[in-house]
Amino acid sequence: MHSIGGPSEMKCFLSHSSADKASFVSIVADRLGDRAVYDGYNFESGMATLDEVMAGIGSSDIFVLFISDHSLNSDWVKREITAAIPMLESSLIKRFLPILIDKVIDHTDPRIPKWIGENYNLRFVSKPTVAVRRITTVFNQLSLGSHPKLEARRRLFVGRNRELDRIERRLDDYSKSLPSALLISGMREIGRKSLLVYALRKVNKISATYAPITIPLQQEDGIDGLISKIFDVGIYDGSLDVDDLPAMDVTSKISFLIELLSSFSAQNEILLIDDWRCIVRYGGAMPEWFVPVCEALPPNRLVLAIACATRPKLPAEHRQTTAVYVDKLDELDPEERIGLLVRYLRDIEGIYNLSAGQIDWVRPALNGYPEQAIYAGQLIAEKGVSLAQEAAREIYDFSAMRASVYVDKYLANEDMYEFLTFLSWFDFLSIDVISKIRDIIRLPLMDFINEFLDDGICSLIGSVGEYLRLNDVIRDYIARGSLELPRRYSKAMLSISRQVFTADDSSMFDYSETYAAVRAALLAGRSVPERLLIPAHFLGAISQSYKNRRYKDVIELSYRVLQRPNYEAFVKEQARHYLCMALARTRDSRFLAEVQHVKGTEHNYILGFYYRVMGRYDEAIARFERAISDGRWEENAKREIVLIYNIQEQYKEAYALAKEELHGLSGKCCHGTGILSGPSEYAA
Repeated sequence: MHSIGGPSEMKCFLSHSSADKASFVSIVADRLGDRAVYDGYNFESGMATLDEVMAGIGSSDIFVLFISDHSLNSDWVKREITAAIPMLESSLIKRFLPILIDKVIDHTDPRIPKWIGENYNLRFVSKPTVAVRRITTVFNQLSLGSHPKLEARRRLFVGRNRELDRIERRLDDYSKSLPSALLISGMREIGRKSLLVYALRKVNKISATYAPITIPLQQEDGIDGLISKIFDVGIYDGSLDVDDLPAMDVTSKISFLIELLSSFSAQNEILLIDDWRCIVRYGGAMPEWFVPVCEALPPNRLVLAIACATRPKLPAEHRQTTAVYVDKLDELDPEERIGLLVRYLRDIEGIYNLSAGQIDWVRPALNGYPEQAIYAGQLIAEKGVSLAQEAAREIYDFSAMRASVYVDKYLANEDMYEFLTFLSWFDFLSIDVISKIRDIIRLPLMDFINEFLDDGICSLIGSVGEYLRLNDVIRDYIARGSLELPRRYSKAMLSISRQVFTADDSSMFDYSETYAAVRAALLAGRSVPERLLIPAHFLGAISQSYKNRRYKDVIELSYRVLQRPNYEAFVKEQARHYLCMALARTRDSRFLAEVQHVKGTEHNYILGFYYRVMGRYDEAIARFERAISDGRWEENAKREIVLIYNIQEQYKEAYALAKEELHGLSGKCCHGTGILSGPSEYAA
């Protein structure tokens, strides 16, 4: 029997039909080991009395119900559920976890007790190993404790009536098919995901208690990363596997993605995607596969709700498609800003007795970002109105300083700040892999997470909150100053990577654990099994190697990407950008041949960078001035020209251009400028 890590003193009761034992439940029990209260281990086979079963339920922290046609017809399972109810109400049992293992069953089945169907997201789980990960997540969540304010903040929603009306009109327009994908564009932290969820509830596409499965996407993910993250959810039960991705061509990957999303559609699930330049790239361009995938999905089923940074531009051949609906979200209007502040004070902090005059002073400071209004509410709750008013400058400066406002408090605690630094290296990490790291380095990481959650600098995402994700602004702020993975965390990840690389069953490990293991190994120069190498792993390691000035590694890894026939063009374009920048940095003779493969404004920018490195400043400025015309490269090109002016001791010109650029950026500080996240950020 193989037991996996977690709080060993906790136990879970596995309520199931004996008909599901061999095919599913016994595999789960074997993986959980002594933490499972299960008739194959805890009761004499076939001889368990009702008292023994009740004692088993009472000794457990989690009641796991495996829902299938067999279990719904089982009188024994019904007795177990009935016995568990008073124990749940008295908190003797701390958590109830229903796991749907029969895909023909859904929450509308009349045999499912009403209190379960109405209060829990019943999601199909295709593999026992995924069920083990769900249960392990709940074990770890129990050690985290509850965060009622965090949940209340997540549900806080004010205004947005214009946007809601437009979305409602489109989704209720019966002259058109229901779109497969709903995309809302806007700046980070402006409330795009909240709007999507609220809108779907308003038009009755999801219930008030339903929480969509949430995954983040980064620019480097591409179609391989999207497939891997969706597959990781565990709903798909088809014949394809992510281990097959490296051998698939792009056409086969598109078919795989359609299969995955169709399985979501069949289960009436909606996938909420927090997209950063993967599905909607800079300038609004979309990958050539996205709209065709949406058009190939089952009709009249909304499957994707996507929060993106840039307003999408549908390809000309798909302008009339009804499979994709696009809208945008701006800042809160003045009344919505103050309304959110009042709602936060009332619903979260329990402050009801403030007059209009006591909060009117806040109005001029609020710039339309929900988080700023909440921060103002936190100041008022913490300091009182008078002292908060004296600290009004903090509210005005919040947009520019909000990362340091939260992060600087951890600088005095070296262990906590180092953990934050580690988290900033990854888009998200599972609570499961964090618990494994905790056991290796012997630090109270769950206590740290509790504090981070209370401060609102991270959130729990996924299907059941199994992943921890830093706030985008916090992660970017910390990552800018982090050149190396903290040493003890690197050693821990290399230890975990050995388990990941040698395991017979890759589904034992979630996507984030595999990604972190591969990235740590690539950065350490270790070999990685071919089946685990997808573009996101390569590009993450390339980006970090460039940041660490390990240009030889950048060149070697980039050539590996370019030699792979099955990667989509956009992935290879990113790899070639890093390759050219590293070749320029090292004055490698291969640069002039490689840069010929880069077209358009990017060609001018990279060539200007090369000329600057070579000391050919007039030619460099001429190329940078041509690159300025493209917003994607404008900021970096101006920064390079300022650097050249300083080198040439043209300080007046350097100051004037730097001042102009600073003025242009002041309105978008900390919200992302749209510049390629990669070597161009560090080119100076």
